[in-house]
Amino acid sequence: LKTAQTMTTQPDQTLAECPVSETWKIKGFPEYYKIGHVKNILTVLGIDSVIDVFKKTPNTNCYVRFKSVEDKQSAKDIINAYSDKKIKRLNCIECPNRTGSKKQNASADNGKSARNASSQPPSKKAKIMKKPPSSIHEVVTPLFEMSYAEQLNLKRQKICKDVGALRRKLTNARFNNISALRWLNAFEIEKRGGKKLQRLCTVLGVVASPCLEAYRNKVSFTIGYNQHSHQLTVGFQLGRFEHGAASIESCQQCINIDAVSKRMAACTQAFVCAQHAQHQYDCYDKATHGGVWRTLVVRSSQRTRQYVVMLQIQRQFLDDAQYTRLKRDFTACVCAE
Repeated sequence: LKTAQTMTTQPDQTLAECPVSETWKIKGFPEYYKIGHVKNILTVLGIDSVIDVFKKTPNTNCYVRFKSVEDKQSAKDIINAYSDKKIKRLNCIECPNRTGSKKQNASADNGKSARNASSQPPSKKAKIMKKPPSSIHEVVTPLFEMSYAEQLNLKRQKICKDVGALRRKLTNARFNNISALRWLNAFEIEKRGGKKLQRLCTVLGVVASPCLEAYRNKVSFTIGYNQHSHQLTVGFQLGRFEHGAASIESCQQCINIDAVSKRMAACTQAFVCAQHAQHQYDCYDKATHGGVWRTLVVRSSQRTRQYVVMLQIQRQFLDDAQYTRLKRDFTACVCAE
C-alpha cells in the first residue's frame, strides 16, 4: 500500500525512480503457458504469498506480485532453481508493480477531466483501423490498381511466407513433429550443402491465368438496399456490417464476373423489386432478422455451358401458398431471361 500511494502521488516519476516493488518479472516460461500453469508451479514450490499473477500468450514473461518485499526476495532463489521437462531455467528480474488492465484503468479514471483524457495517445485498435472502401472494386477485386505482374509477385511472396511458417510449425518440438520430419531436414541439409532449411519445398512460382476477365464460376450476391438509390439491389455489400456498412452496390461494373451472372443478378433484382411493390416482401435485416430476400448464388460451367441459379429466402415469413407462388414466379422469370 505504501508503494502504491507513493506512485500515485508522484505520477511523473520514471520507472528508474520508482521505489522497490513487490513484483518479479519471471522469464523462461513456454509461450503457450497460461496463468493457471504459473499458479500450479508456484503451488508446487510452496509459494503461497502471491497476490497477483499476470501472463499473456504467446509470451515467455510472467509478472508475479507478492504480499511484501520480504516474501518477494525469499521466493527468488526457489523460483530460479526450478526446472522441468518444458522449463529449462527461470530468471527473476526487478519490475515495477502493474497498474492494472485497460478496463480497470478506464473504470478508475472516470473522474478525470476531458483535458487529461484527450492528451492520452490513441489506442492500438484505432491505429490499425482500416479505411472503409470507397468503391465496389475495393471489395470484390482489392488488387485492381496493381498490374497483373505485380499481383503475381505479391501472391508469390505470400506463398513463400506461408510455406516458411508451415516449416517452422512442423519442425517445432513444441508440436511434437520434429521426429517425423528428421528425414526431411537431413535430406534438405545434405542437398543444400549444410545450409539451414528455410521452407519445406521449393516454390516454383505462380502460373499466370489465361483468362483475366469474367473468370468467376461461382458468385454469391447479397440482396439489400443501396444507400444512394434506396432501392432493392442485388450485388455486393460495401464494407462490413459491424462497421455500419449496409449498402449494397451493383455488380455490373465488376470485370471478374461473366455476362450471364450479371444478367441473372439484374433479372433477380427486377423480380425482387416487383414482389416488394406487390406483396411487401422486404430484404433480410441483420439487426432484426426479419425480411424474406437473402442471397442469390449463380454457378456456371464453362465446359457444359450450363448455369445453376439459387435464390435464398426466409421461409418462415411465408405460408405454403405464398411459397409455391413465389417459387413458380421466380422460375418463370429466370427461364424467360
